[in-house]
Amino acid sequence: MIRARLVIMLGGARLGLTVADSLGAYLTCAPHPGRRNSERYCISNIHTHGGLDYAGGARKIAVLSRQAFRLGPTGTGLKENADSDGMLADPVSGA
Repeated sequence: MIRARLVIMLGGARLGLTVADSLGAYLTCAPHPGRRNSERYCISNIHTHGGLDYAGGARKIAVLSRQAFRLGPTGTGLKENADSDGMLADPVSGA
């Protein structure tokens, strides 16, 4: 058994999206069978056609992963903080 503290799954475009190369990232803290969808955090619309670009998606995944390690929950328990420029900020360090 793998006892991962955090799993990040990247998935391709969901059906119905207009951008074929869009990615979604799903973060789950302390994953195990039976986790509810509300216990996963989704970052969607990572693409270069007006969505969150790849570098921005990677930064957002990194910041939210640090928050998940520090605070514990993912899903609805994990909150985003964005500054006035729309960049994601770490609520503890401000970085």
